[in-house]
Amino acid sequence: MPLPDDYPAGLLPAYIEDRRLATSLAGFELPHPIAHSGGICDDLEQVTALSRAVVPIVMVGSIYEVPPSIGDRVTSRGLQYYGAHILEMVNTAHTAHKPLAVSVAGFNPDGYGNAAQCVADSADIIEVNLGFPSRNWNEEEQRFTTPCDAEDLAPIVTDVKQRAPDTPIGVKLPHYAEPDTLDEVSETIKTLPVHYVAAVGLTQVIRLRELLPNSIQLVGVEKGPDLLDYLKAGASAVQVAASYWRGGKNPGVFSDILSKYIDQLTEA
Repeated sequence: MPLPDDYPAGLLPAYIEDRRLATSLAGFELPHPIAHSGGICDDLEQVTALSRAVVPIVMVGSIYEVPPSIGDRVTSRGLQYYGAHILEMVNTAHTAHKPLAVSVAGFNPDGYGNAAQCVADSADIIEVNLGFPSRNWNEEEQRFTTPCDAEDLAPIVTDVKQRAPDTPIGVKLPHYAEPDTLDEVSETIKTLPVHYVAAVGLTQVIRLRELLPNSIQLVGVEKGPDLLDYLKAGASAVQVAASYWRGGKNPGVFSDILSKYIDQLTEA
């Protein structure tokens, strides 16, 4: 996949030393496929820390605006914070030769677009997080419900693309319990300007690789199986979250995972 025309010169992947590890995502060449997921990095200090870690992409967010009716049920820095700091975040990541992705979410369809518009002029990649607990507060269960319906996907992604027309778009799916739902979602994704799909769990990655054209890349979101299994199933990268939290939020966990991956390649 070619690099975007406006790819920052300082990010050109001349530093990729082991071509066995190299991959690409949404037009950006990466030195290896071990990335981190959304939910890990939400401020400038964390962008700085992850820019120093071995992850090849720094992802901020999910970022979102909080409706007044829900405000006291979530903690968010708010879009004003990201609007004020996104350029510094991007510059920090670029100095480390890494693209900066922003995960966007919303409590309604417009919310996704508003979040995307906030960072559209600066972010290298926008990931639409459809797994974000969204829109409906279930008083009985005291939790947010998730937008799992296929009909949600097209208007949300279309609005995000309209707000950020020049930015590559990825979509992170929630976990779908029913296989038929994943089939329906994949048919919708084929019609949308999506560069990649991030899928939770190895089963989703395997099924989506069967359903989607190769022009739409896959990212596996770590959920148990060995990361190499995701790559063998056709994922271009793997987003790590669970291991990071289990490791006490230590960015060094990504180095450990990468070392294990290199050992596995050597043994293969």
